[in-house]
Amino acid sequence: LKDLPTESPAGLDVGAVLPREDPRDALLIRADVQATAKTLQELPAGARVGTSSLRRTALLRQLRPDLQLVDLRGNVPTRVKKLDDGNMEAIILAGAGLKRLELDGRITQWLEPPSWLPAPAQGVIAIQIRRDDTFIRDLLSHVHDEASWQAAVSERAFLNTLEGGCQVPIGTYARIEKGKLIMDAIVGSLDGTHVVRGSKRGA
Repeated sequence: LKDLPTESPAGLDVGAVLPREDPRDALLIRADVQATAKTLQELPAGARVGTSSLRRTALLRQLRPDLQLVDLRGNVPTRVKKLDDGNMEAIILAGAGLKRLELDGRITQWLEPPSWLPAPAQGVIAIQIRRDDTFIRDLLSHVHDEASWQAAVSERAFLNTLEGGCQVPIGTYARIEKGKLIMDAIVGSLDGTHVVRGSKRGA
């Protein structure tokens, strides 16, 4: 769902979402570096960290401005191989993707909310359908997870309101606790020098 437009194309709709996988980002540190560093804060000054995300870049520049950021592209196995080949000391990826590919054993540190926030709807699998297909919609009601949907639609509403798309560093994490929806969010400047944080609680 993270990669679907916040406004569905004409005639299409999200018919269901599956229970959310872990939404957090994960830090992978190269094996030989782990002797002295097992967390983001323990990485040596000037260490190269790979990411292609504006959100992760902004958070890194806020939390560790001394690190060297490297543009990281490719699918998940390709990115992990670039780490192992010595192109950088660490990389940051979505934990959900690592778990689904059974690569979560490579995770050195989970990056925890609210200090580090994921992308809107990160970890949520959505099933897109034809809007008027009531038969398929009814079938999907048996696998739909309403709590995951409430969290995801809140996060996507935040993204849509800010008109952020992929061009603005935006992170948000919503969850239901004791019948209340709680959401933490950030928006940053493009260079990551300024990050605004906030939280909201409601029905």
